[in-house]
Amino acid sequence: MSRQKVEFAANVPTQVELDGIGTLQQSQSGNDQYRYFLKGDGIMWVEPAVHEQIRAADANTGDTITITKHQAKARAPIAWEVRIGQDRSE
Repeated sequence: MSRQKVEFAANVPTQVELDGIGTLQQSQSGNDQYRYFLKGDGIMWVEPAVHEQIRAADANTGDTITITKHQAKARAPIAWEVRIGQDRSE
């Protein structure tokens, strides 16, 4: 099965549903990234800073999270924001 890679556009919230916890991988350029499988046929690769926010939110398999890549203009520093969905059962 071929998975659809999630791309994060600047300043556009992207909602995903986790299908497992992130796994540390090394990218082709040698940088550490975390691979997350998503419900359906999605996959996303995120920087360690994003993974840390996902873990800090205590997100688990089945949770819906919103990830926003904040960037003022091209080549400006990037800030990531991760929010867990409101529909999470208590």
